[in-house]
Amino acid sequence: GVAVKVWGLPAGLGVLRATRVEQHSLETPILSGTVQNVAPGRFTIGGLTIDTRAATTEAGALTSGVNVRVRADSQPSSGLLKAKLVELWYPLSLTNGARRQLGGVVTDYAGANFFRVLGIPVDASSAKVSGGALSSLGNGVEVDVAGTVSNGILLVTKIKVKKAPGSGGNSDAFQVIGSIGAFKSSSDFKVKGQAVDATQAEFTNGTEANLRNGTKVTITGARIANDVLAATHVVFD
Repeated sequence: GVAVKVWGLPAGLGVLRATRVEQHSLETPILSGTVQNVAPGRFTIGGLTIDTRAATTEAGALTSGVNVRVRADSQPSSGLLKAKLVELWYPLSLTNGARRQLGGVVTDYAGANFFRVLGIPVDASSAKVSGGALSSLGNGVEVDVAGTVSNGILLVTKIKVKKAPGSGGNSDAFQVIGSIGAFKSSSDFKVKGQAVDATQAEFTNGTEANLRNGTKVTITGARIANDVLAATHVVFD
């Protein structure tokens, strides 16, 4: 029942990896996220159903995959939020031939030829890449992109890979620091929610046999493929 404001990065469909949480007094609910499961009079954001029957709705906002902001007069009940206003969030004209630049986190990744940034469909299959390899793209990776709109898709000519979930910033090598969790094997564990494969890694202050739940590590890798960080170096702290 506590009202909070949360910042974070997508960690999967309907899941947010929080980077900051603030407690707030109860106020008019405001929710932003990606439209899913559109049906007459409703859609979902994550696990919450948005009732739009009495809402003022901006044109184009009730489209699967776009980012919207929802306002309501009361708190959600039984997983349902009765919306007062649904508007596009990070609205961006997708007029054919328009040049666009934007930065954000990759979502709905299906390959270099289709993913979304700020809800905008992107094709980066022919882009010039900096900051990392094109193979490092995946859900949760932060990027800057620039290109031209064609048939509602941003055809990217330049893309800069900025950082992956848990990384420290701009680098050719992604980095994540924390305690191991969900350990199954050296090829299947997580650190701060980031899936890791360390089968090809070099180890410092320990060996592969020291990988186990609760062990604190610093992991670096050159790429993220299918949302898994391929570790090149594991340091036991």
